[in-house]
Amino acid sequence: LDDITQHYSETLARWRETFAASAERAENLGYDERFRRMWELYLAYVEAGFRERRIGDVQMLMAKPQWRATLPAGGLAPRLAAEHPVADRVQ
Repeated sequence: LDDITQHYSETLARWRETFAASAERAENLGYDERFRRMWELYLAYVEAGFRERRIGDVQMLMAKPQWRATLPAGGLAPRLAAEHPVADRVQ
């Protein structure tokens, strides 16, 4: 298990910024201000929850018995998904 809680608030902050920057595009797709405000509130709320460590998140690596990987010293989060796509592991 890899606890990614401390990094996830930054991920949510970036999602919130990207969402806010895309407001006009969302409006052009038919989403109204209520929808936008609801998501901005949700993303800000969970970002704060992770920053204050009221919410946690862990990643678990599951693999076939003979599969071996060299894991980064800091854990799974930053590199493993990019180095070993799911499609390569699932038969």
